[in-house]
Amino acid sequence: GRFGFVEAAPVAKSIHYTKPTNTGNNMTIGLPMTAWEVSPSIGDEIAAYDESDRLIGSTVFNGENMALTVWGDDLTTTTKDGLAIGEKITLKLWNSDMNTESTLVVNKWDQGGDTYTVDGISIASNIGLLSSSSAYKLYQNEPNPFNGTTTIKFYVPEDAEVSIGVYNMLGEYVAQVTKDVFTTGKHSVRFD
Repeated sequence: GRFGFVEAAPVAKSIHYTKPTNTGNNMTIGLPMTAWEVSPSIGDEIAAYDESDRLIGSTVFNGENMALTVWGDDLTTTTKDGLAIGEKITLKLWNSDMNTESTLVVNKWDQGGDTYTVDGISIASNIGLLSSSSAYKLYQNEPNPFNGTTTIKFYVPEDAEVSIGVYNMLGEYVAQVTKDVFTTGKHSVRFD
C-alpha cells in the first residue's frame, strides 16, 4: 500500500483482546498515524467487531501506520464466524493505561468504508472517539492510599479549566491539586 503499513512486530501481542478466528477470507483496514484525532498510546489495542459484537480483528498500537485485518464469514461452515459481505464493522480502542474501552468513529475514509468486502482495503483518514468519552473522567489515583506523593489522571473532552481538590475521609477539603486549563485528552498531575 502507499502508506507502507507494517504488520505489528511479534512482540506486540494483544493481551486484552483474544485473537480472532482465521476464516480464510479477510479485508484490511489501514489506520495511518495522520488519521488519529487523539493518538493512542503504544500498547493500546484496537479491535474490530461485527454487528453481533463478535471479535473479528485485533491489533496492538505500535506508534506507526497500522493495518488491521478483519475476518469474513467462512462460507464452508454453517455457523457465522465472521463478517458477511456488506456488514458494518465497529472499531474499539482499549486503553492499556486506564483499562477502558472506547468506540472509535471513522469520520472520513480515504478509500473504502466501514463495510466488509472480501480482499477489500479501506483506509481511514480521520479517526475520532465516540462521544462516550465526551464526559470528564477522573481515574483512581495511584498509589492509593498514599504517603507523600500520588498521581492523579483525568480526561477532558474539550479544552477546559480543570480544578481538582483533595479531601480527607471526613469529606473535608485538604488542598487544591490543580486549577489550570488543559487541552482535550488525557492528563496526569502529581500531588505532593
